[in-house]
Amino acid sequence: MILYHHERIDGKGYPKGLKGDDIHLVARIMAVADSFDAMTSNRIYREGQSKENAISEIRKNKGIRYDNDVVNVTGDHRPGTSDSDYSCWSKYEFNGRRST
Repeated sequence: MILYHHERIDGKGYPKGLKGDDIHLVARIMAVADSFDAMTSNRIYREGQSKENAISEIRKNKGIRYDNDVVNVTGDHRPGTSDSDYSCWSKYEFNGRRST
């Protein structure tokens, strides 16, 4: 999975130029998490961005760099949120079983 977290949903990533659902779900999740971490972490050459700016940047690249479903649910799980709000995940399989 680590190898493929630099793939982009539009197929312009690396190392193989995979596109859309050809990129494993875990790698698509890792891509968003890695980008968020990279944007919000302090570096020797720059200060980290605010969480709000990082989330905004990730949302701007939804469907281009990042999977729509992953971005739609990232950071949105709040107390009182119904599991039905995450119905976009029902098409994915976890441990060999389709999620309901």
